[in-house]
Amino acid sequence: PAKYLDALLEETKNPRDRLLFSTLAFGGRRVSEVLHAYTHDVVAVNETLHFRLAHPGKSMIEWRTLAGASVRGTRTEYLKSQFGLLPRTEHGALPSKLGWKGIKFDDEAALTSETYFIRNADRELVALHRKYLHEMRQRVPRRRHPYYWVGEDGEPLTQKAVEGQFMLARKRVEERFGIDLSGYGLHSLRHSFGFYCVDILRAGLLMIQKWMGHTHVSSTAIYAHISPETARDELRKAEIRKASAAEKPHIPDAIE
Repeated sequence: PAKYLDALLEETKNPRDRLLFSTLAFGGRRVSEVLHAYTHDVVAVNETLHFRLAHPGKSMIEWRTLAGASVRGTRTEYLKSQFGLLPRTEHGALPSKLGWKGIKFDDEAALTSETYFIRNADRELVALHRKYLHEMRQRVPRRRHPYYWVGEDGEPLTQKAVEGQFMLARKRVEERFGIDLSGYGLHSLRHSFGFYCVDILRAGLLMIQKWMGHTHVSSTAIYAHISPETARDELRKAEIRKASAAEKPHIPDAIE
């Protein structure tokens, strides 16, 4: 529930996990999409965090070889030539495997999209982004891969590890408030984003579709649920508007 989101983040002490949970909750993307990010997909520009999503295998990327030559190719080609790796969608039964459900890209040619943050999170998360890079990333073993999110062993962070950290944070919130949140999982952070956009921002479905990257607007329509509190508030506002209109004096048309 939205009222426990801030508490969940407060109970998440690890800067990496807090940054990751915040990215999911305030950026509205799937955890599998976020975990595919490379280090140069997440940058701070003018004190604003930019988080780019890209197809894990087909999106285009430019890099330099050891000889200094500039190369442009797919992420699959980049991983193979520079690191001897496959995209994480092709890791078979390995724990490092990640899915890719498919998103509606901002740039269909490059197969990339921006992450659109709510609640000014693109500015609030810059400090946490730097703390993660300069504290945690500096003390873990260095491994040959381009991924932004890493575990204590320096390897790409697995979705199972993220889910485990979420469950621990959720348990701390349950103990703090004496409640049961067993029906809520990691994907609930994405749902909280969609609900906020509908119930608080009252944004249109097409815009929310873009923010969340849904391929079909029918997927976005699932979030079109208005809370009882908002429904009552909107009803009161409508009645006030109606009463104000009725109180205005009627001015007859001018007679020539």
